[in-house]
Amino acid sequence: MTNPSAQSTGPQSQSPAEVLKEARRRDSRAKRARVLEAIRSLQQSGDKITHAAVARSAGVSSWLTYADGVREHVEAAIRDQVAPRPSRRDSPAASSNSLRIDLELAREEIRKLRAEREQFQRNAASTSASSSTRSAVQTSRPESENSTRPMPSWRHFSTSRPARSRASPAA
Repeated sequence: MTNPSAQSTGPQSQSPAEVLKEARRRDSRAKRARVLEAIRSLQQSGDKITHAAVARSAGVSSWLTYADGVREHVEAAIRDQVAPRPSRRDSPAASSNSLRIDLELAREEIRKLRAEREQFQRNAASTSASSSTRSAVQTSRPESENSTRPMPSWRHFSTSRPARSRASPAA
């Protein structure tokens, strides 16, 4: 004969601890299945996939999305999601009128920059001419008028401390 308790796997033959363990396993499997379904749902909807978003969508704690066996699926989904890149086809083409206006504005800016450059060149030329005129005027003056007074030595006004005498240290 066979042992009747070995064949029966119902709740009557299990201890309370085994019943709780089995309930936790079922609950854990159900939550993990919800996480995987949430990942698929987020992928199909095109929403951004993050651990928090998966946990929120599955109705589970975010720590579960970091647990072994689940984390790998979430991270693979995060890696596989494609960031939308704006393409030239998505942006509206510029009209010929807007291009014409842009070209005219660019030409106007070039005209202004050229005028500014010419003004700088004229100023530089007049400055160099006036400096050569000044040097010619200075050389025509008597030597006494061209000389400048020497600058005072600022060492006399120093605020540094007086030098200490160097006494030999006591032996």
